[in-house]
Amino acid sequence: MNVIKRIKQMPIMLAVLTLAGFFAPLLAVFSVLTGDVGSNTMSLQYGAAANLYELLFVVLLSIPVTIASLNVLRKIRSSVYYYIIGWMLVCISPFCLSSVRTDIDTYLIELLYYAVLGIVIASYLLKSGDVKNYFSIVSS
Repeated sequence: MNVIKRIKQMPIMLAVLTLAGFFAPLLAVFSVLTGDVGSNTMSLQYGAAANLYELLFVVLLSIPVTIASLNVLRKIRSSVYYYIIGWMLVCISPFCLSSVRTDIDTYLIELLYYAVLGIVIASYLLKSGDVKNYFSIVSS
């Protein structure tokens, strides 16, 4: 499988979403480590995570998007559904952090934003003719 060739065959938005999916665990780690604890005055060792287990759990919740991105490159049509499910897991992953749960009102607006963005992404992945065409082309 020639990865560069497959990425060039993709519509530009699908390529951007696929590349974002590959970097999801790394982005999760950096967001938590550099995360603000909100209105709390406590200082946490792992950024917004109270311990290493919280940090690892957030990273684990971002792995399905990475696997779905790999399957998009392999042109497996069901990967679109896995990507949407992975997106939802990434969106709810901050609520696994105890610092977020103590200041939940602040993060509910972000959750609403990510839900709307998720609907836009799901609509694109499920309704776009370019995405359907990408998955229908037989790879050589």
